[in-house]
Amino acid sequence: MRRVFVTGAGGAVGRELVRRLLLETDDHLDVLIRSSHDDLEVEDYLRDVVEIEPVHSVSRRVTVHAGDCVQARLGLPDDEFVRLRREVSHIVHAAAVTRFDLPLDRARQLNTATVAHVLDLARSCPRLQGFFLLSTVYVAGRRVGTIRERESARPDGFVNTYEQSKHEAEELVAAAAGEVPGVVFRLSTLF
Repeated sequence: MRRVFVTGAGGAVGRELVRRLLLETDDHLDVLIRSSHDDLEVEDYLRDVVEIEPVHSVSRRVTVHAGDCVQARLGLPDDEFVRLRREVSHIVHAAAVTRFDLPLDRARQLNTATVAHVLDLARSCPRLQGFFLLSTVYVAGRRVGTIRERESARPDGFVNTYEQSKHEAEELVAAAAGEVPGVVFRLSTLF
């Protein structure tokens, strides 16, 4: 059985991903919820965030972790972080902030540094089979023309700090290619 760690599991994309994984696979999921939700129980998460009923049918396959990708070791207690390192086979990094008007240093903290922290976990997972970064088609910035999937976007400047921070995050995954089996998914605009 796969053990999948999902960051951003309270956001729009993350919760839909968790929902589908629970309904369509037998994977065990470790989900990271921002630490302001530290009192959130598995059943509450499944019912209120992921909107699965009945929750008892899948609750034993979910572990909710209160943490924050901005922090080193994802803001997790040592025992939880060590267990994740030991047991996780796949990581999906869905956490991001999609505001276009953040100062660049803040956008980097929320969208680039978080990838570095999750990659630190990935590098230490002996069972890791895949690291998946959910990114954006807008990493190309102002560049025009065809951009092949296997090439860097190499932008000619950016329209906003979100694009730049996500481009820099993708570069971190590319740089870790020898250590981490990484894949980047570039999502389009979601409504």
